[in-house]
Amino acid sequence: LLLRTRAMGSQQEEIKKLFSKYTVGDIVKEKKVLHTVMSTTSIQDTLNLLEKHKIQSVPVIHEGTKKFIGIVSISDIALSVAFRPCYTREGEDVHHLTRKEMEEIIKSKSEKLEKPIADIMGLTEEGKYFCVLGEPDPIGRAFFSFSEGAHRALVLRKGDAGPCMLSQTDVARFILDKITSEPASQAKASAEKLMKTKISELPLAKSEKSKGKIVSVNASEAALIGFRKLIKYHFPDEWNLAAIPVVSDDDGKGGGGKVVETLSSSDLRGLKVEGLMQLMKPIPEYLEGVHGTRLRKQVTVEGATTFGEALQKIMDGRVHRAWIVNKDSTLQGAFSLSDVMSAMCAHV
Repeated sequence: LLLRTRAMGSQQEEIKKLFSKYTVGDIVKEKKVLHTVMSTTSIQDTLNLLEKHKIQSVPVIHEGTKKFIGIVSISDIALSVAFRPCYTREGEDVHHLTRKEMEEIIKSKSEKLEKPIADIMGLTEEGKYFCVLGEPDPIGRAFFSFSEGAHRALVLRKGDAGPCMLSQTDVARFILDKITSEPASQAKASAEKLMKTKISELPLAKSEKSKGKIVSVNASEAALIGFRKLIKYHFPDEWNLAAIPVVSDDDGKGGGGKVVETLSSSDLRGLKVEGLMQLMKPIPEYLEGVHGTRLRKQVTVEGATTFGEALQKIMDGRVHRAWIVNKDSTLQGAFSLSDVMSAMCAHV
């Protein structure tokens, strides 16, 4: 046991050597100046901007001081506009929502979408405590922030470069690139060894620890139900779920089923009042309208999949998580970029 502990300590030190020489500035060298909105920009105009640039969040600048005051994400908008309890009568389950009631809600939402974006800032934990990094910050700080639940950070740059946004995806891509491109060394060998670790043996990110069970939604249910469940399952001091698996046969309580789709906050980009009725459609039908294709191929892994294989699958699939399934393709859990950051944080 002592020898194993020493070996793990040595591996950690070698991986630290590999990445400690890099800073946040090394990751964002080629990043473009970020898109922003003013605090007085309407919710609808913000939704349109997110859709136009295919982004999930945007920094907000105060109209008067011209300073950054926070980040608003699609989750903030979803929580404020479409998925508050006002969608149902007090104590009534969303399953009983009728088309007539939905039409009445749509009428009331047209004014809501014209309100300034500043009115809904800070509804989600990430929006409330947005992360700010500087170019000189060590990459380990990014690992730590993203392992704690943040999905993106505002990076302040000197000179004419201007501020930019750093995402978990940016950091994950940088990790893979450096492990591949670095010349042979003991440090690189240690990093490669980590990449060969089974994901079932990796530490979970903080944001994953308190979930307690697999949260999923049936493919036959309305998209509105799926989004409400996505927003509903959050815990004190934790981040909201960013995506939920859509399964073919599940009781909605984590009872299994095969993953056929993924419903995420990003599927709300471009939402308009006149499109709210589409949320009454079954999830696959709603997603087909959003993406133009039915039942997209899902990124899945097994517990025995290695860290490197899982990370590469996530990058290749251009997603933020892979669903963990067993040999029968039944849902078991999720491996996300937050888990990737947590594993790296433990070694740097």
